[in-house]
Amino acid sequence: MKKYLFIIVTLLTAMACQKDNLQTQSTVALIQIDKPQNLKNAQLSHIKLTAREANTGLTTLLDVSPEGLLTQKLPFGSYTFSLEATISYEVGEEKVQGKAKSYVENVLVKPETSPTVCKFFLINEKANFVIKELFYTGNTTPEGKSYNGDKYFLIYNNSDSVLYADGLLISQSKFLTSAQNMYTPDVMNEAFTTSQIVMIPGDGDDYPIQPGAQFVVANNAINHLEYNSNSLDLSTAEFEIDLIASINVDNPLVPNTIGVTGSLLMNNQGLQSYVIAKLPKDVSVDQYLKDNFYTYSWKNALGNTQTSTGYKLPNDYIIDAVNVGIQQNYQWLVTAPSIDMGYTYTSVINADLNRFGKSVIRKVLSTSATGKDILQDTNNSAADFIPQAKPSLYK
Repeated sequence: MKKYLFIIVTLLTAMACQKDNLQTQSTVALIQIDKPQNLKNAQLSHIKLTAREANTGLTTLLDVSPEGLLTQKLPFGSYTFSLEATISYEVGEEKVQGKAKSYVENVLVKPETSPTVCKFFLINEKANFVIKELFYTGNTTPEGKSYNGDKYFLIYNNSDSVLYADGLLISQSKFLTSAQNMYTPDVMNEAFTTSQIVMIPGDGDDYPIQPGAQFVVANNAINHLEYNSNSLDLSTAEFEIDLIASINVDNPLVPNTIGVTGSLLMNNQGLQSYVIAKLPKDVSVDQYLKDNFYTYSWKNALGNTQTSTGYKLPNDYIIDAVNVGIQQNYQWLVTAPSIDMGYTYTSVINADLNRFGKSVIRKVLSTSATGKDILQDTNNSAADFIPQAKPSLYK
């Protein structure tokens, strides 16, 4: 629905040649507000309108009442209107609150002007990289054999600023979402436990990613259609993972990720979860590994104590997280709820043969002022992702 704001504008008009014979004339300026697209039950409140006159530079801040009415003296002129508001909307059954903006240039303030359309767009000042898509299942060949080389991560710049992929970490969880254990020590509220981390190369500004742009991190950045007609072409991926020798196929034209620890072999059933993160500028990879290695223990089904080791990836370093599980076997989240409070899936049952050739894809929430997609990111993968989706890189 469209809301109309009736703003009483007083225009200063010279009614006679004499300097002291000025009279004022009032008119009504009509502003038509369009709410952000695709948002469920969106409501705007606390609307502030800043009007800047182009010739004089005079700037006036106007508070718009909940009824959309205000009286304000503005000299005749050509204005830029900037509007900011609080916006509330629904995602699933949850109420979400955020910020919205609108910006309109060349608004003529004079009697009998046409309505000025102010189209609001959702903004997220904390937006960053997000995991847009996970294709971890791989495909099958026409003969029905498993084909794993064509897996990929798709990472998206969900902000309004240029971000740099340099140094971005991609990690798979050590713990399984299908096997809940009481681990000692329990570090989940402070860190993500992993043994597989890769890092995007670069010196900090080598790989700029524009707002609304994405990049692919492939298992093997080759044209897999040459080997499997059911697969896809990943030869144009921006990066590829340096896998273990037995399954690695290197494309010399595509930069390799840097192995921080382990080799990132995506579980094709979807039993593990994923995060992207960045180390603080004053923490080197060697220092991170030294400070975050730990040993943990748990009791197995027979009551015997088992131990293992892993690395803590502090939650403060994590930019985005996606829990992945199998519907029938899902037991728990392997991240703190503060970074992800739900899971998505490609498999309904264990060893689900229908999982192959499917991915999980993040939903589009709205559109920015520049026309780019704003992806949904409520830190709840159950709400934010489309499960069992067709991989977006299929032709």
